[in-house]
Amino acid sequence: MHFSRMHFSRMHFSSAMTLKIAKEVDGKRTILRLSGRIQFANLEDIEELMEGNAETIVLDLEEVTLVDVDVVRFLGTREAEGVELVNCSPYIRDWIFRERSTDERD
Repeated sequence: MHFSRMHFSRMHFSSAMTLKIAKEVDGKRTILRLSGRIQFANLEDIEELMEGNAETIVLDLEEVTLVDVDVVRFLGTREAEGVELVNCSPYIRDWIFRERSTDERD
């Protein structure tokens, strides 16, 4: 079986923080490997890169160092829609759970 892969990298710079996004597509899955700090301002770019014909979208969060509340809500919503979150740090996973619990109570 042969998979065609497309690799894509995008870096976002601001005063003290950087987000690196590497995209890999193998036909059935689109994998976005996120590295660094993710902020609200980065979400539009992440959403754009998630678009396509892949059956499965995977966000690999292994190298994510810091997120804000908007990113946590985004991740929770996307996961509920079927996006796979892999290598998610315990602090982000717990925060997603707390945000979902808060939304369910409201």
